[in-house]
Amino acid sequence: MVRSLQFQLPEAMLKSQTMSPEQLQNIPSSDMIVAFRPVRRRPDGSYTVLWRVLNQLPTPKI
Repeated sequence: MVRSLQFQLPEAMLKSQTMSPEQLQNIPSSDMIVAFRPVRRRPDGSYTVLWRVLNQLPTPKI
């Protein structure tokens, strides 16, 4: 299982510009728990993997 926290960083943050607290609260984000299961290994070493979202948690804030 994996817990995935994702934030879509705004352009202002990537350019090291100052952001207001209100802007920080509106950054798109997600928090979920995902399970993975390998089902087949190919001769080249790659895998076929099944995955499933087990739980969608409340949206995290920066």
